[in-house]
Amino acid sequence: NFDSLVAPQLAEETGWKAYQPNRIDDEDRDDIEQTVSFNQVVIPTTEHAELPPMELSFFDPEAAEYVILRSDAIPLMIQPDSVTAERTASGGLASVGIPSEQLEDILFIHSGNATWTPINASVVSRPSFWLWQLLPALAFSGLVGVWGQKRLNSWLQGRSKTDDDTLEMVKRRIQGNVSRDSFYEAILEYVERHRSRLAQLPSDARSKLDTIYKAGNHFLYSGISEGAKKVDEKEKQRTLQALEALEQLRLKTT
Repeated sequence: NFDSLVAPQLAEETGWKAYQPNRIDDEDRDDIEQTVSFNQVVIPTTEHAELPPMELSFFDPEAAEYVILRSDAIPLMIQPDSVTAERTASGGLASVGIPSEQLEDILFIHSGNATWTPINASVVSRPSFWLWQLLPALAFSGLVGVWGQKRLNSWLQGRSKTDDDTLEMVKRRIQGNVSRDSFYEAILEYVERHRSRLAQLPSDARSKLDTIYKAGNHFLYSGISEGAKKVDEKEKQRTLQALEALEQLRLKTT
């Protein structure tokens, strides 16, 4: 499915600054083949001996599983630019020096005696004075009450979601002839809620979930979604099997 294909990713991103890849679809071909190209600017932030391999993940319809292709590393010879080398040799930016602090903004501090004016006692003794004080207090109390009620409702809704946040809940949402939009929304919500547990999964399970997550985001937010298209049962089962490891981890840590 070329619509859900995402750009390859660097296998190791440490020491590299990768910019947003640009996708190019070859739509001028007359035959049945389709070509998609990606180009991307990658800048090293440290010296490296090679460009790390690129990994391309996609769903193979013939193998009926997610596949990750990995390219070979590209040998490189990286040297710092002459300006950076000169700065390093001369001591870096520290040789320029830091300007001393200037305290010229405090011009004058008044040290004379303050002039006090007594409050007319008749003002606070009037009922109208206390009435005007009471009205803002009542308004503030009303706002606090409304805010508190909203917070309580939000907490109750969040607790309900937490209680039902299981893989069985996801299965109920995607049962039957569900559209691809609804299918990926349920899957991505489940993975997003348990994102803090992903680091505890084995690398192979984490790689499968990462591939599903990227494919779902691309399908939902790339603007090419086919919302009415249904998801077959085989794809459902493969995806649910990939989520089983995360569900088992959730049960152990709950």
